[in-house]
Amino acid sequence: MADYKKDTAPLGLQLLSLNSETGSEGQDYTPIKTSSPGPGHTATVERSSLNITATLSDGSFTLVELQAAFEPPTRDLKLPCFSMGAQKSKPEFFGRAEVLQAMDKVLLPPSYDDLEDSAPLRSYALCGMGGIGKTELAVQYAYTRKEKFEAIFWLNADDPTILAEQFARIAQDLGLEERSDARDFAASRETVKGWLSMPRKRFPGDDQMEDVPWLLIFDNVDNLEVLPDYWPGTGRGSVLITSRDPDAKETTHLAQAGTDLQPFTVSETAQLVGRLTSYKTNENESVALHQISEIVDGLPLAIKQVAGLLRKSRMRYSEFIRLYRREGATKLIGASKTLAGPTQARGLITVWALDRLSESTRAMLQIMALLDPDGIPEDLVCQERPNVELSSYPRFEDYYDARAELLQSSLIRQADEEGGSLSLHRLVQDSIRASMQPEEMLLAYRTAFRLTSNVWPYINHRDGKLVAQMAACARFLPSALRLRDGIEALFVDYPTLELDAASANLMADAGWYVFGRGQLDEAIAFFQSALNIVQNIPMDESETRYYLIRRVHNGIGTTCAEINRPIDCLKHQTIVADLLMTRNSTFGVPVDDYPTAIAQNELGVAKAFNGDLEGAEKEFLLSIKTYQQNPNYEDVWLGWPMPNLGFIYWLQGRLTEARQILEEVLDIFRLAYGVDDVTSFRTGKILYALGNVLEDLQLYDESLSVHLRCVKQYSQSLSTMHHRFGDVCVRLTRHFIRLKDHVSARSYLDQALIAFKQPWLKNEYVRAKYWESQLLSSMDEEDLAKTAQSEAFEGRRQLKPSDTRPVDALTHKDYDDLVIFWSR
Repeated sequence: MADYKKDTAPLGLQLLSLNSETGSEGQDYTPIKTSSPGPGHTATVERSSLNITATLSDGSFTLVELQAAFEPPTRDLKLPCFSMGAQKSKPEFFGRAEVLQAMDKVLLPPSYDDLEDSAPLRSYALCGMGGIGKTELAVQYAYTRKEKFEAIFWLNADDPTILAEQFARIAQDLGLEERSDARDFAASRETVKGWLSMPRKRFPGDDQMEDVPWLLIFDNVDNLEVLPDYWPGTGRGSVLITSRDPDAKETTHLAQAGTDLQPFTVSETAQLVGRLTSYKTNENESVALHQISEIVDGLPLAIKQVAGLLRKSRMRYSEFIRLYRREGATKLIGASKTLAGPTQARGLITVWALDRLSESTRAMLQIMALLDPDGIPEDLVCQERPNVELSSYPRFEDYYDARAELLQSSLIRQADEEGGSLSLHRLVQDSIRASMQPEEMLLAYRTAFRLTSNVWPYINHRDGKLVAQMAACARFLPSALRLRDGIEALFVDYPTLELDAASANLMADAGWYVFGRGQLDEAIAFFQSALNIVQNIPMDESETRYYLIRRVHNGIGTTCAEINRPIDCLKHQTIVADLLMTRNSTFGVPVDDYPTAIAQNELGVAKAFNGDLEGAEKEFLLSIKTYQQNPNYEDVWLGWPMPNLGFIYWLQGRLTEARQILEEVLDIFRLAYGVDDVTSFRTGKILYALGNVLEDLQLYDESLSVHLRCVKQYSQSLSTMHHRFGDVCVRLTRHFIRLKDHVSARSYLDQALIAFKQPWLKNEYVRAKYWESQLLSSMDEEDLAKTAQSEAFEGRRQLKPSDTRPVDALTHKDYDDLVIFWSR
């Protein structure tokens, strides 16, 4: 084991600290240069007029300082934090006193003196059928126990992507991340889980601080399999789950206790209806109230809808019963025949309420039934000039009357939050959809897509400053996701369904958004939905149609490059290039513009990914030329093809040319944005390639310093959970194996293995396991090294079944070949 010196900062940390200083745009700058004397000698580092000398001792580095180089800055958190999303307290809450007491016994935090270091998480599950009041009870618990916790977080957990976005919201609400950040969802999740495991008022915390009591609420967990990735591993907090699945209260790694909520009794139902309506009753009205209480079956949702109908129509109880007897058995039950069994009462009440709405209010509710039920931004449904096909949709001046009508009927809820949002129960959504004819459904989807497209904050990909732009998309992502899933289900029955170009563009841009947040499987799904839409656009919109087809194929191809699907990557990028070749100007000359340059770069990526380095070089050079010929040309546009060309020269062994082009593009970004900017990951990509080139030039210390700059840049522009961050951690593992600093090598390798945990990153994970075997071998842990090597070999064999060479015949280059060129 290496001997660590505490009085001398490691060279890598000094370089990192030095290069994090950003001077003014006009400051003189020269790239970092070091001699490479090897371990045990002195290395001199130069930048501008500054000189630092560091002794490398025996080549060791201090682990804690290296980790601190890319850890987040210390933050004082925003406590108390009451992050309830669109949920608000309901004054009409009724009953459930015994259940609330049972929840208290499990969930309330004990006094600090009673805590043990090994105190487990406290967890409770509320189970029961839809409409039984699980969510309402969880909301009541959160608001009435607010003083018992310093942090309460509400999470809508019925969809994995929405749940991921919700964890990102927690990170911002709590102050773990800035609102201007648009980090990888997985990174935000791990940051939040890290705080939950050590909940302190400052982040990162320490053992000297007291725990912050917190409550985490997972609402609508219909699929329990989504929870393990978000479940806090340790900590002294409390977790509340609501689910239709009774197993939620019996799964040992989730809830410790729980209950199946039961319907209200007839007596309790009568009390609640009476409280909500405030009617005075005589003997006849009391009998009618008792009959209503039997009809609604003790279900809180149905009870509130009945009360809303009574208030809105000013019907007495007896009048309601007369109408029910006349219409309920025929019109209502017939209209809601898809809602059989226990849901019949809820369905018929919803349909009955819907039939009594004004035409414009009903139209608005139909649109809301297609969006995210937990939070529909009001600026989505209330627009001054929406330009929608559904002629009955309320105009801007009529919106507030329509909203009031829905609130009075208890069909929607209004959130008391900045920006404004509405919500409705999922069963109300189901009933509304079941009541719609196919023509109504198609028209509603066209309108919902147009409304969402009107407010979606489209990403400007040209300037490269994606971080700030993407943060604005989070409010509308859940509704875009619901539209995507809904329209894909409709395509099964109506494969020729026509939507407009704006709908396809919305799906494509949502794909780019989730791509930037690390949800690559969801990105493919959005792009595929956009392709399904655009293929049905009439030919008279051919110019727009072909633009969208190119954009969607480019999105699929780019995503395939990130998830190790080289053949698909080449297929889709070739389609893009072929479509661009068909465009001609009015003079019959091929058009060379910004989209052409993008396509040439992406086709180069696809060719390089498939081993055609010469073809890739040609495409990257064409892309550079096309950019430079653009009348609006800016040097920073070269931030896409130039780094890629540098990688190709490096792989071809043209190291001097590679270094020259990489230093040139790095200087372009320095002049535009400052030293090691974090406006996007592109500067980190340049640094990564340059560090590789310097290593092959045997300028080891200089290579190490550049890779340390890269790891810091990636950690800020992407996240420590991004696969590119994992790539540079593998490179740093190699550096520290060479320096015999096994502790630091282990630290960076562990970071890489965490970053590569997604199933589509198996190639990167296998490559990292190979380097784990090399690290263990360097530590003389030969048995462990052989185990790691066997795991890497078996993983590679599954990825490359045609390669029958034995394990001892493989080198690090064989494992590098598993990953795309910019990850090697």
